[in-house]
Amino acid sequence: MIEIIKCIFGIIILVGIYNQVESKPFKFEKFESGEEARKYLRKHYPVGSDAEVLFKDLKKVGAEYEKRSEKIPPKHMGDDKDLEYDDVYVGGYSNNWISSNPIGYWNLYIFVKDNKIALISVVLTF
Repeated sequence: MIEIIKCIFGIIILVGIYNQVESKPFKFEKFESGEEARKYLRKHYPVGSDAEVLFKDLKKVGAEYEKRSEKIPPKHMGDDKDLEYDDVYVGGYSNNWISSNPIGYWNLYIFVKDNKIALISVVLTF
């Protein structure tokens, strides 16, 4: 029984170490709020920058998203209601179970115009 507990404890430690050293452009787990994540993403992937760079990095961190055919009014995102965009990508990211907030889910809304970022909105839900 003690051996099983030691094994489980060892696995937890290894997962924790892996989460600290794995190479990702950023980690949602490090953000404490949707506002903090939004500020980070808007700084590193500013309006007018290539959307493909953001999408590649989102895949690297494990976020999932899909292109939506319907228009989502940006006013529901709490941002510029006159925003012009061609496409909207909606997705999210679930925090891993060993993070400080294991039940957190990050809702992502990425508005794109001419393959350039027009707006990024991030909301943390539980």
